[in-house]
Amino acid sequence: MDEKELAGIFRHLADILAYLGEDQFKVRAYRKAAGALEELGEDVRKLAAEGKLQEVPGVGRAIAKKIEEFLTTGRMRKYDEALRSVPEGVAELLKLPGLGPRTVAKLVEMGIDDPGALRRALAEGRAFPGLKVRWDEVKEALGLG
Repeated sequence: MDEKELAGIFRHLADILAYLGEDQFKVRAYRKAAGALEELGEDVRKLAAEGKLQEVPGVGRAIAKKIEEFLTTGRMRKYDEALRSVPEGVAELLKLPGLGPRTVAKLVEMGIDDPGALRRALAEGRAFPGLKVRWDEVKEALGLG
């Protein structure tokens, strides 16, 4: 597990929580932590072992505990809970580049509730009026680019 993978988990957690309408301060904190981990010039395991995680800008006590939990167990309880709170297809849509929580919510309202359904709709040329999405990125991620 490297810093970028851990950052991806925090970013996905933030997107799931935003999709669920959770507190925006928490969502921003997880996104900030993800950005800090992506820019980290040191080994996160080393920082954790030295008790220095909270010295990283954007990593407070609660986030540091989540990082330590993940490094120790390979799991993060908060992330696991968030994943259980949304359908699997929605969680997968939130991982696609170019699709944020609000866009995914609109897609779900349109009956697109997993990457396979989105892939089929795009392959059929279906239009999604009102959605401002970088469709080239999405298509490439879905293997349609």
